[in-house]
Amino acid sequence: MESVPGVAAETQRRLAAVSAAFIAHRRALPELPAAVVNGCPHLWVSGTESWFALAARGVWVEGCAEGLGFGALRATLASALLALPPLREWLALTNEEATAGWTDVPVLATYRHVGQSAAAGAPGPAGPPPDAMQLWWHSGVQFERFGALAPGACQHACGPGKTAELLRRRGVQDLTVFPSVQHWREWLRT
Repeated sequence: MESVPGVAAETQRRLAAVSAAFIAHRRALPELPAAVVNGCPHLWVSGTESWFALAARGVWVEGCAEGLGFGALRATLASALLALPPLREWLALTNEEATAGWTDVPVLATYRHVGQSAAAGAPGPAGPPPDAMQLWWHSGVQFERFGALAPGACQHACGPGKTAELLRRRGVQDLTVFPSVQHWREWLRT
């Protein structure tokens, strides 16, 4: 993972210009002073892990998608009771590889996944072990890079939301969705 060059200044500029933002992952928010980030009146995040991490940085988070992905929030965010701006007036902060999925929300890529491969002689992840029986996919990007290397008989798992949607679209049959990687690890121990 690496930050997009110049992203902190661009994020600060864009957050100052909107009244609502969705932070797709804790890593999507560059290191900025909490006062700068909190100048955006409505901050929503992807899940509780990101919420807690940003709260530890002093960021005031208004709500979250509970790990279900932004799509699960659409009806809630459109509720007149919340008096939030329309989605076209929001800003989504996410990784570079996920920007295409944000068609009706302005998006800013703040980081990218580094495309290293041990097979190419570079340090970094080489994919799942050939004898893996259980695999957790942290993101759709990870699956796109390494899914073809997964053993045919393994059980796939991921969180709900965009990753689960992508795995289903790619035809993964043996997929179990968990609220978090911690829940999956607990399930493995049983």
